[in-house]
Amino acid sequence: MDSDDEPLTLSVHALAALQEFKQEEQQRVEHFESLYKKSEEEFEDKVSIDAFKEDWQLSQFWYEDETAEILGRALLEGADENTVIAIASAPSVYAAIKKLPQDQIPTKHIYLFEYDKRFEVLAADKSYIEGTSATQADVTVYKAFQKEYPQFARWFNHIASFTEEFDTLPAGKVPAGESAAAAEDDDDEVDLFGSDDEVDEEAEKVKAERVAQYAAKKAAKGPKPAAKSIVTLDVKPWDDETDLEELLANVKSINFDGLTWGAHQWVSVGFGIKKLTINLVVEDEKVSVSDLQEAVEEDEDHVQSTDVVAMQKL
Repeated sequence: MDSDDEPLTLSVHALAALQEFKQEEQQRVEHFESLYKKSEEEFEDKVSIDAFKEDWQLSQFWYEDETAEILGRALLEGADENTVIAIASAPSVYAAIKKLPQDQIPTKHIYLFEYDKRFEVLAADKSYIEGTSATQADVTVYKAFQKEYPQFARWFNHIASFTEEFDTLPAGKVPAGESAAAAEDDDDEVDLFGSDDEVDEEAEKVKAERVAQYAAKKAAKGPKPAAKSIVTLDVKPWDDETDLEELLANVKSINFDGLTWGAHQWVSVGFGIKKLTINLVVEDEKVSVSDLQEAVEEDEDHVQSTDVVAMQKL
């Protein structure tokens, strides 16, 4: 037989390694199944990210514990009870947040978008709206969902009844979707579940109340503070004979709405020449730094040029 026709085979060592890999994967599956069952009954003991193994077949951003905690705390910075945090394909960051004390997690609305379903065990305490068992809060949300999306709820419950028969159901053709552009244009007209033309007055009333509550809450917070930046500006004189005090006075005489001058110092650049380094704060929407530089450089008797040394948001 020609050597090209010989069947490909693995060596004994390769087969042994493959078998060991498969056995390890099976053990991990069984391990996570037991963890999941336990987490549904009792979630007092947090599941550590150390129990997971990075799966190279899935797209994940995997970080060391220290890095994951830094990223997690950065996400929580400035959050309140209404903040929604979505973490995409970074389970180690999600796990780091879950390990923090409850008083350091200001919001319950933290979600992990992850293809690897092993990480469902980390969210086992999110099976209900509140706590670890069904309450009237779940009933309220369930009824509200049914009322808001009656066609979807009816279809979903009906199809769910066929769960045990999924593998044996006959083949079918999924309706081809329209292009994204057409879908956006006809968003209000497309109804995949054949909604009725009748308007649900109760649902519209609830929706209007929510909009009003949101508007009132937003108004109560008042306007957001203006975005500001701190800038360090270098102003270079012509030579060592330039009157530096006049240069400084002329710079600080520039007055824009949203501009605040700060501390300054003289920095030697050589040959007896000193440049002015001055700090200032600007409101981003009111002051253009380039316009400010032009205004400073209009003092041609004293100013040779200007440079922005540093700029950062406040």
